[in-house]
Amino acid sequence: MTEKNVTVTVKTKLGSLVTIRADEPKEFTERVDEAGRVLFDKAVMAFESLINDVNTPLAVDEVAKALGATVIAAPAPLAPVPPDPTDRWSAPSTAQENVTDRYGNNFTYNLPNAPTCERGTMVLKSSVSKAGKPYKCFVDPASAPKWAGPKIDKTQHAAVVWA
Repeated sequence: MTEKNVTVTVKTKLGSLVTIRADEPKEFTERVDEAGRVLFDKAVMAFESLINDVNTPLAVDEVAKALGATVIAAPAPLAPVPPDPTDRWSAPSTAQENVTDRYGNNFTYNLPNAPTCERGTMVLKSSVSKAGKPYKCFVDPASAPKWAGPKIDKTQHAAVVWA
């Protein structure tokens, strides 16, 4: 049997030598991954410990002094910024709202007992059919004029719920 040893030795900044050996490249890769996970876990634990130690005013001064820095009084926390009504990613409004599209269809948003679909609360659409008969139904929000998400094919819209 021929020897297939893979060996890598790395010298750390502190001067320690770390050697990883394996019989095959795949095994070597697994050992390097495991070493990385162990080192990462230890670094996270050390960081958490440092954060816990620094969580007192005295420790903050000591750490700053050790780093050759000066501690400046932290500014007061900023007041929360109100959501931008034009931001499509902000929380949806819960107030009932009526919108009429260019064809004269009326859409009522945020009705309390409206059915839901995978894209959220369905929208009540009221209009007049080509035959002149008025109708009301709940439609997928992607079918309504305020939809700001990605374009979704009509075949993927939720089924209409007649009101």
